[in-house]
Parts: sequence; C-alpha cells; structure tokens
Amino acid sequence: MPVLLLTEAEVRRVLTMDLALEAVREGLRQLALEEAQNVPRARCQTDHAMLHVLSASAKVLGFLGYKAYCTTRRGSHFHLTLFDGKTGNMAALMEADYLGQVRTGAASGVATEHMARPVGALALRRAHPDRVLRPVPPSNPLTRLAGKGESCPSRQCWLPSP
Repeated sequence: MPVLLLTEAEVRRVLTMDLALEAVREGLRQLALEEAQNVPRARCQTDHAMLHVLSASAKVLGFLGYKAYCTTRRGSHFHLTLFDGKTGNMAALMEADYLGQVRTGAASGVATEHMARPVGALALRRAHPDRVLRPVPPSNPLTRLAGKGESCPSRQCWLPSP
C-alpha cells in the first residue's frame, strides 16, 4: 500500500478549522466511549536535543499513530506518522507543525463550547463597563465566533468603547 506523504504546505492547504473542530469533538467522544486511546507525552534527550513522542489510536478510524517532534536551541521539527490498524503498515507521514497549532486551537474551541455558560447582556455590561454592545457589520472579522465563521447573534458583539 502506498504511503501518503504531506508537506507542511500541503497540510495547510487541506486542513481547516472546521475539520479540526469536528475531529477533536469526535476524538474526545471516542475517548469517552473507550474506543480510542491517547498516551501521555514521552520524552528523551541528549545534551543538545529533546525528542517528544505522543501516540494515540482510534478503533472507529482504523488507525494508530504518533506525533514526534525534536526540540533544540535552533527550533523544532514536527512529524506525524499513521499506521493501518489492521495490517500495521505505514499509511501516512506528514509534517505536523501547522497541524499541531490548529489542533490546539480546535481543542480550545471545543472546551469553550462545553465550559462557557450563557451570560446575559446586563451581566456582561456590569462585568465589562469598558465595552459596549453595538451593531457591527457581519463582514467585520470581530463578528466571527470561535472559528465557526458565523456572525454574532443579532449582528451585535462586545467591542471596546470608542
């Protein structure tokens, strides 16, 4: 079976925040159902570099793999390797710097969805007297909600006072 090889530029072209949010939601759901495993980061080092390895598997997807990155004083290099869950054959190898950044953002977005409680306008006004609730054009990037590309409800957002 051929191995899919993706460069950082190719990952950037295909990975969207919407895809990452859905993948993180599903991954957490699979972890809760014990249909996936996520192994804590392991590290080893020399005098000049440290290797970090994070492995995981997902039965429903039929894959297992690891993200490995090496850090030195000069920087970091991130890679992700996926294996077929039945044959054990390598299925993909990709550069994973951007992938990790987007995954971190998506994890924050999913956590916010589950942890944030609804707050009324009056409570926000009391908590943030330096901000005002006012209409904002939907094309304004400040009207975007946590990576979803949706406009704020009623086209109103909390913005700093002018």
